[in-house]
Amino acid sequence: MMKKLLPLGSVVQIKESTENIMIIARMVRNLETEVYDYCGCILPKGVIDRDCLKFFNHNDIISLQFIGFQNEEEIKFNFALCLHEKELKAGI
Repeated sequence: MMKKLLPLGSVVQIKESTENIMIIARMVRNLETEVYDYCGCILPKGVIDRDCLKFFNHNDIISLQFIGFQNEEEIKFNFALCLHEKELKAGI
């Protein structure tokens, strides 16, 4: 079964952190060229500089605080991201 990624704007807590993190990007490459399911920023600070960005995968999420906006366009895009996850992570 294919996983579904959380929409942008979703707020989560991840392993080894007590801060709320808002998802601002999906299937994103960090500076070390690894691809992660998500990139987020700490609330309420937001994006101050690149050092405040948090890269993490879906299995790092321990708590879902808020689900971001979803409409038909988001659902279609999410499906396409998940469908091509392996290619995106391989850099194809």
